[in-house]
Amino acid sequence: MPSADSPRDSVQFMEWSPACCPRALLIANFHGRVTIWTQPSQGPANLVVDTGCWLREHEWQQDIAVVTKWLSGVSM
Repeated sequence: MPSADSPRDSVQFMEWSPACCPRALLIANFHGRVTIWTQPSQGPANLVVDTGCWLREHEWQQDIAVVTKWLSGVSM
């Protein structure tokens, strides 16, 4: 999984993909690094089968205020 950008780094957001979509996990850290991880598997959505099977699909740097605004529209 992701490494820290600094000693004071922390996860700010962690969101699962909707159940109707392929399994994916979006993680945004304190410094605005956004990463989408996928886990190819069979079975119910969002069920972690093997923690070693995660693949980093996309990663980008974004201002944390933009990430916050973008994710604030995500319904729980």
